[in-house]
Amino acid sequence: MGLWFLGDLPDAPQADHHLSIVGARASTGAGNRCARNMAAFVATAGVTVVSGGAIGIDIEAHRGALSARGRTICILAGGVCNPYPACHGGDFRAVIDGGGALISEVAPTARPAKWRFLTRNRLIAAWSGATVVVEAGARSGALATARRAMEYGRELGAVPGAVDAPMSVGCLELARNGATIIRDGRDALELVRPVSVDAAQPLFGMPVDDDHGVDALEPTQRRVWEALPRSAPASVEAICVAAALSREEVNYALMELSVAGLVAGTTRGWTRTGGGRP
Repeated sequence: MGLWFLGDLPDAPQADHHLSIVGARASTGAGNRCARNMAAFVATAGVTVVSGGAIGIDIEAHRGALSARGRTICILAGGVCNPYPACHGGDFRAVIDGGGALISEVAPTARPAKWRFLTRNRLIAAWSGATVVVEAGARSGALATARRAMEYGRELGAVPGAVDAPMSVGCLELARNGATIIRDGRDALELVRPVSVDAAQPLFGMPVDDDHGVDALEPTQRRVWEALPRSAPASVEAICVAAALSREEVNYALMELSVAGLVAGTTRGWTRTGGGRP
């Protein structure tokens, strides 16, 4: 029928300004660090982090966003005046003080019944433009959130882990069934804010530094240089065989390499000089 909340909510929240980060309660130290760092990164970029406030990955996501002075929203299974778990009372107050909100679909004083944890997961998935599962066992409630995200047409990401780790089973299964593999906060941010085709970031496989020396040679010159022995001189005929090039191509390449100071001709043949890579 409606939602109760404590804190501040924007008048017109947009899904692409929110990222849900969820995961196992029995999380590992590595999973906790991943959730915390990921949340801090996206919060710094102005994205609101959404989670459920539970022990494990959820609370680490909230803490990460708060550490970056970002906004975070906690969707509770119980009422906003009876937040669970009680041991996170300080964190819940920090969420409100940090400009975020506690949200629930049940009455403010309602107790968090077990079945409500699963039903509130649909709100966590629906609230954001994307959901990232950091760690999840085979029967983790985080997988229910992931299924809801897929049903609602939201982007879904999963942080991979060791194939024999219990807390990686759920994430690996999600990745196997189409979820985007998420390595860090940068990947998570791309789920809610896709990279532009005009972005300045180099594409996968592109060199990030300019080539120098031998690496900057054009293909034929590179083949001739690599055909030369490391120390002993070689005749033009031997270079032609090793490089699988014609005599004309080899002679022209040797001339260019000589001008560049990468090879030298002697009475015994051609050799590499100190200007190239050993």
